[in-house]
Amino acid sequence: MRITKLLIKSDSTNAVKWTKCPNSAPWRMRQLILQMERLKVEVKDWEIGHDRRKANQRADTLAKEGVRLQSEILRTFM
Repeated sequence: MRITKLLIKSDSTNAVKWTKCPNSAPWRMRQLILQMERLKVEVKDWEIGHDRRKANQRADTLAKEGVRLQSEILRTFM
């Protein structure tokens, strides 16, 4: 199954900025940003935007749970 449209909302203004302009990302984030760049090529219709954390408590809870995971946050499946 191929993803044709993707809408991403983040409470991090930096994550939104770095996704839109990868060259502005700090060096320690470059590997993750490069992985995202490869994924963006596969998904032709994608959009990222900023949502305040208080506007979406469920997403905030899921994000905090994700931080505790021992595995990679982002995996690329080809």
